[in-house]
Amino acid sequence: MAKRLLAAMAGIAFLMTLAYYSGSLRSERAMEQEKERLLAQIESLELLTKEQAAAPGDSVQADTAASGGEKTQMKPEGTGSEESAEFRFFIKEADGLVNIYREDGTTLYETTDIPVSLLPEALCREIRAGKGVATEQELYDFLENYSS
Repeated sequence: MAKRLLAAMAGIAFLMTLAYYSGSLRSERAMEQEKERLLAQIESLELLTKEQAAAPGDSVQADTAASGGEKTQMKPEGTGSEESAEFRFFIKEADGLVNIYREDGTTLYETTDIPVSLLPEALCREIRAGKGVATEQELYDFLENYSS
């Protein structure tokens, strides 16, 4: 009787080990697929960032829901047409700090004490290229989020 009980427990342990191993293989495959998906997203964001650096006055965004993955130019509001408006402000780096410039990109509107180095890397790249802001509200929302 004791030998049967011991054999049954060994069998159960073997089956549990096999189930654990099988689950870990499945989760490794899922992690690999997720990694590939994230890498593809990062590559597409890098392409968007390069396009924004090439044309700092435009904000390029992927509109996947409406255009099936095509890239469309999205401009700020204010002229009645989403595709023909200009930015009212530009957020740029000066001496390692975030500064705000008027729509011409050279007239200083406001200085801040926000160090660019403390911002997320993607945002740092945008600011170094000249991040366009359409409205004063959008500008103050940005400043509120990153100052303090």
